[in-house]
Amino acid sequence: MEDEQQLTKRQRRLLKREAREKEAESRNKKKKTRRLINWVIFFAVIGGLIWLFTSGEGDNNDNPSPITTGNFSEGDPAFGPDNARVVLEEYSDFQCPACKGAAPQIKALLTQYPNDVRLVYNDFPLSQLHRNAQDAAEAAQCANEQGKFWEYHDTLFDRQDDWHNERTPGDLFFSYAEELELDGIVFSTCVEDRSYQSDIQNDIIEGRARGVQGTPTIFLNGEPVSLSDIPSKIEAVIASTPSVTPDTANEDNVFNIETSGNVDADTHDLMGQ
Repeated sequence: MEDEQQLTKRQRRLLKREAREKEAESRNKKKKTRRLINWVIFFAVIGGLIWLFTSGEGDNNDNPSPITTGNFSEGDPAFGPDNARVVLEEYSDFQCPACKGAAPQIKALLTQYPNDVRLVYNDFPLSQLHRNAQDAAEAAQCANEQGKFWEYHDTLFDRQDDWHNERTPGDLFFSYAEELELDGIVFSTCVEDRSYQSDIQNDIIEGRARGVQGTPTIFLNGEPVSLSDIPSKIEAVIASTPSVTPDTANEDNVFNIETSGNVDADTHDLMGQ
């Protein structure tokens, strides 16, 4: 009986020792995991700071890197005939004041050359400077899903002063969708799921590959161009290429921004406001 009691005590001691060893092993694993997480965070912060100070992204286009030509994605919002002789590709940021200034001037060109000019819109939100630009771009793409990108585009620029400093602009973005009679449930689901986050990121990657550093940046038939030079270049293209039978333009998707005033949209939002 005594041997059995001694054995039981020994077993208890072994069980307690095993429990302590397991507990110590668990603590060590947790320490290693925390240490690994800390290192990951450390390197992520360092990498982010290096990218912040070395990347070309910013509204200032002084001394830009060489800009290369590229092909716009078929999924990008576009306005104008498919077979237009002039294709304008704009890289823009909805929170950028210079982009807001450029919008009515671009609209005027589309109105002046309805059969010859096509505009392709690319998102290039400068999130380091404009905290709501990414959310605005995603909301506009969700409006595009319901066929009202340009109306939403106009509304965002027209009311930029209302939402650009909001901490949570989502309610305003939803109210714009309601005003445009979009399906609220579809729009909200699209925004909440961030359905177009990767598409916008692809625009940014493509823009950087082409040398885009600030907004607005515009290409005319694949070549970078300043806004002030566009009219003369359009005329040159029209004069040097045969006319074509225009495809049906997007008559229902008209810009609503007023074209009055002479805004110097070539000033690339240097203050990041």
